[in-house]
Amino acid sequence: MLSFLLLTAAAEARAFEMSGGVRMGYSYMPNSTLRSPNSMTLGFEQIHRLDSGGSVNFLVLTNFSLSGMNQGSLFPTGHVIMGYQLYDSWYVGAGPFLRIYEVEPTLDAQINMILGSGVLLPMEGFDIPIQFGYVPDLDDKWIFTMSTGIHYTF
Repeated sequence: MLSFLLLTAAAEARAFEMSGGVRMGYSYMPNSTLRSPNSMTLGFEQIHRLDSGGSVNFLVLTNFSLSGMNQGSLFPTGHVIMGYQLYDSWYVGAGPFLRIYEVEPTLDAQINMILGSGVLLPMEGFDIPIQFGYVPDLDDKWIFTMSTGIHYTF
């Protein structure tokens, strides 16, 4: 479906923009194996934006992060959010979320969904993103995230 949208956009000469950069933030993970539910997160994110020519744009946001550094642990996480952006600023979307808790002796991972919302504050030559995310879970291992960083347009 994404390739269809991109091909259609190319046929209609719509603007396709990609930006990315480093993110740093905070995760709250109750009922986790960490000593504290508060965790520092550091990662890299890319936003692929398809300009509709109007006030609403389609976007795909990808993120890879490492959580738990403030407690001497590393939990790799990754997610993809598909959604919409209003007036080149505020965006909202949802998508798959993957978190790896342990690799050895057996792989322990969680796949779920993430609901994300944020805003891109335009600066001279770059954007400052502020994002919030929520990962619901039936086993009460939900996660709340917030992050900020810097985005450069490629």
